[in-house]
Amino acid sequence: MADTSRSEQVDRNLPFYLNEFEDLKTFVCLRIRGALNYNNILSADSSQSELLSEQFDKIFNDSQNLNFVIKKINLIISNSRELSGQNFQNCSEIYEKYHNKTLQPDESVQDKLSNYIPIDLFKEVTVQDNPEQRYSPQFINHKGICRIQAFKIPIDCLVLVDPQTKIENLAEIILEKLNQHLQSVKNCYKSYYQNESNFKAETFHFYTNQDFLITCVYPNTFQDDSLVNLRKEIHSSLDLQSDRPILRRVDAFQFSKESNPSDVTQQFSKYLTNPHLSAKPSNVKNGKQSLVKGNYLYFHYMQDNFNDNGWGCAYRSFQTIFSWFRLQNYTTKSIPTHRDIQKALVDMGDKQKEFIGSSKWIGSMEISFCLNQMLNVDCKILSVSKGSELVEKARELQYHFETEGTPVMIGGGVLAHTIVGVDFDELTGDVQFLILDPHYTGGEDIKTITTKGWVAWKDMKFWSENSYYNMCCPIRPKGV
Repeated sequence: MADTSRSEQVDRNLPFYLNEFEDLKTFVCLRIRGALNYNNILSADSSQSELLSEQFDKIFNDSQNLNFVIKKINLIISNSRELSGQNFQNCSEIYEKYHNKTLQPDESVQDKLSNYIPIDLFKEVTVQDNPEQRYSPQFINHKGICRIQAFKIPIDCLVLVDPQTKIENLAEIILEKLNQHLQSVKNCYKSYYQNESNFKAETFHFYTNQDFLITCVYPNTFQDDSLVNLRKEIHSSLDLQSDRPILRRVDAFQFSKESNPSDVTQQFSKYLTNPHLSAKPSNVKNGKQSLVKGNYLYFHYMQDNFNDNGWGCAYRSFQTIFSWFRLQNYTTKSIPTHRDIQKALVDMGDKQKEFIGSSKWIGSMEISFCLNQMLNVDCKILSVSKGSELVEKARELQYHFETEGTPVMIGGGVLAHTIVGVDFDELTGDVQFLILDPHYTGGEDIKTITTKGWVAWKDMKFWSENSYYNMCCPIRPKGV
């Protein structure tokens, strides 16, 4: 689609580029994939900068001779008139032929992206019959030590087009976006390539619920932790939030038609996600609601065929909190088991060795220790001497959800719960807390869980007057 001022402001020396949506309701996504392979003969005195400059000059020059093929509908898209698709007038017709359905304006952006049209990339190697162009072999004689440098550049380029784009204009649009992609690949090589034989410039697409799609090209020889400064530059360039991860590899858009075993939605499909969204409304009139931000999983007794009935409520609350950090992509670690949690407490010296494998309960402080040990996450602890004093912490909880957005574990006596929201009327002092109860022992039935009050708004009567309560409020890491 046509570039706007945002695209023009992108730093052309960084390995990323944008696709901007002219209309979120109507666009066709084309996905160009293939590989460009080159072998260069280098003399011993060839510098890396010269190599890269010469190589990418050749790549950009050769890109003008590329053909784009949609195999399913036998369509070749090319600058050559005789290769252009004769049976289609515009991209809408291509979409309808390929998917056997019309474009749906009410589809989400994610669905439109997933319903892309795959296009294979081919390099034309035959010579056009042009009497003005005559070629003969060229031989270069070089005395000295030489080596062969292989370049294999995988291409994964998205092109967003208006459905009414005419077929005869499509090749030019694709080539323009492909050159942006190649420029990002070149930038990746310039910044990170060190003559490694296994070097690969990998492409990742990110949709951030804004009016543009971000494509980043990262070196496979660098882990995410080593690319923090690059991500900071991209965040700054696009005025993205600088206090949370958006452009890590794990944040990349997952096309629904592709099976990805690392996709968290597949990994955790057996658990309920955000059950509080199905809870009955709060009874506080004229209150201000502050809720958890982002996604989490609801963990409770007896899940995963593990009997922790009567002692594992705090462990389950910890798993819920840990899942929030996992689903927000602050970590790629698996959700810890009860044994993992116990071992972490022993390793840090908080518990003795016999604690591992036991049925001993833990509290808010142990939860904070484990979050710090496993995720390097700090926590704020809020304490009250009895349940009726929790109303005094309503404002602090509101501030926590508005600024941090993480679930809160609350422990009192031998019971633990998870707070994911607060509804507070400052004028009347009326308050309710949105509670996930880990003591539930049934299956993942959202109707039962919400109607029976296992996930529900609870008033002050829910808390015991005879218990001292600690609330563990995780502080979200501030970084990209």
